[in-house]
Amino acid sequence: MTATATTPREVRLELLVGRKVFDAAGECVGRIEEVRAEVDGPDHVVREFHVGKLAVFERLLEGRLLRALLRRLSGHRLWTGYAVSWQEMDLSDPVRPRVRRRKAELKRLDA
Repeated sequence: MTATATTPREVRLELLVGRKVFDAAGECVGRIEEVRAEVDGPDHVVREFHVGKLAVFERLLEGRLLRALLRRLSGHRLWTGYAVSWQEMDLSDPVRPRVRRRKAELKRLDA
């Protein structure tokens, strides 16, 4: 019997966190620092990945106040981070995750 329905792909998140992510042009976007998921029945479904230096602090200290403080103290461009939706992330090779868009087109965490 041939299965025609697709099944959800499972990827071990602990193996993704810390991996460098590259955009569609091959430019480094940053490392996966946080994964945002929602409970969907018995499962957890990934909604977006937070990538970059700002995502590290967001994960550790959680909050907008910290982002504002970092921007104020060190300059706006030093601490960048991006929210990448699960649809934009290519995990066909989990060792080398890629974003399907260019870095300039991604949603910034400080936006």
